[in-house]
Amino acid sequence: MSAPCLLDACTISNFLRRDARQRFPELVGRIENIIREHGACVSVVTSYELRRGLRCLELRGEGQKRLARTSLFLQEVTAFGLDANGGKGWDVAVEIYAQAQARTPAVTISEGDLLTVATAIAHSRVLCTTDEKLATLLQGIGLGEYVDFLPLE
Repeated sequence: MSAPCLLDACTISNFLRRDARQRFPELVGRIENIIREHGACVSVVTSYELRRGLRCLELRGEGQKRLARTSLFLQEVTAFGLDANGGKGWDVAVEIYAQAQARTPAVTISEGDLLTVATAIAHSRVLCTTDEKLATLLQGIGLGEYVDFLPLE
């Protein structure tokens, strides 16, 4: 049994691609196993990132099938926030940010990624990502135990 995961936006986007089973069969299998074992869980930040991108597509008259697939998926997930346990997630985010900035040279993590990994940690979950750069960055600042890189190849 794998550790409970929090899926990030790039992982969900790749998983929900119309051609995901053909292009990324290992990823699809891993995500299906994660969902079967622990349920689909995301950060509220991830939900926002996905909805934001889809709304832009919608306004351009594009991505109707992607919008439908993603909307259906998001209806089935558990979304975790940063406010639980007295705002523990925010404290985790502050600590990650401060530790990354204290390095020489300072390490910059996008706000969305920072808040998403803080959510995972605050809820005792591992961040599952297909973003190799993010996984490497998190490992480099000592958060390797909180990230599971899911390669697309």
